[in-house]
Amino acid sequence: MVVERLGRFSRMLPPGLHFCMPYPIESLRVHDLRERPYHLAKTPAITRDNVDLVLDGVVYLRIVDVYKANYAVANPIEAMLILAQTTVRSKIGEMTLDQTFKNREELNAHVVSELRRVGEEWGIVCTRYEVKDIDPPQEIMRAMKAEAEAERRKRATILESEGFRQAAVNKAEGEKSARVLDSEAERQQMINLAEGKASAVRAAATADQDRAVLQAEAKAQSIGIVAAALEEQRAYGELAVRLGLASEYVRAFGKLGSAATSTLVVPADAVSVPSMIAQAFAALGGALDGSGPAAMGGVSSSSITTAPAAAE
Repeated sequence: MVVERLGRFSRMLPPGLHFCMPYPIESLRVHDLRERPYHLAKTPAITRDNVDLVLDGVVYLRIVDVYKANYAVANPIEAMLILAQTTVRSKIGEMTLDQTFKNREELNAHVVSELRRVGEEWGIVCTRYEVKDIDPPQEIMRAMKAEAEAERRKRATILESEGFRQAAVNKAEGEKSARVLDSEAERQQMINLAEGKASAVRAAATADQDRAVLQAEAKAQSIGIVAAALEEQRAYGELAVRLGLASEYVRAFGKLGSAATSTLVVPADAVSVPSMIAQAFAALGGALDGSGPAAMGGVSSSSITTAPAAAE
């Protein structure tokens, strides 16, 4: 409470019981020091892109210096409200329509800063300012709604196309993976078949080698047995060997006729079985003792020819 005596400042009274002179000697002015909200009237403004707007806001004020609030300005609250309206209009003129909707915090901070700077001279502090509503013209509202609807359709179309694209990509990736797996399976199958064939070839070669070794060993053993027999019974053993070799010679000569050839050249006396047997004994006899067609242990070619039935 400010006490004025005869129209001049006298003193300020704190809360409590006080005694004053009656009016007109002393007059009293009461100020509320609490923070209070004040509603701003709807303020028309024009944006930077020439769009008419109507703004509605609330400003919060608090008196901090009673003397300045009483004597620096006639009506401090009304002065602060008018300053808030002009500040809002000037700031809206620097912003586009989209910025007024997106940057409300920037607008609020600018108004509070300006009111605090000026309010220091009047003993009033602006604690906050809030934009309640922004009303553009109906044409702008319809255009904004159409734009928002078009933007939603655009996003829906984009999302749908992205879905189709992702589905196609997933399908292609699946087909690619399937083809790769098929080729890998075929490759592994071919490798397994080749390894199986190689194992079979190695096994067959090993078997042939073992068979050849066994045959060679058998032949060596048989030759050893024949040699031993020859050493024990030289006269009859050598005759038996010559007879066996002559039999092999006759058998080999007989296979020549069964060969798949159109022309066969044989000796002139090959049609005579006794003559062929004599030639076999003569050749084998020469191979054994190196003397050509020699006597074979008392058995001559003439003795064979005299017994054609036995030779046959």
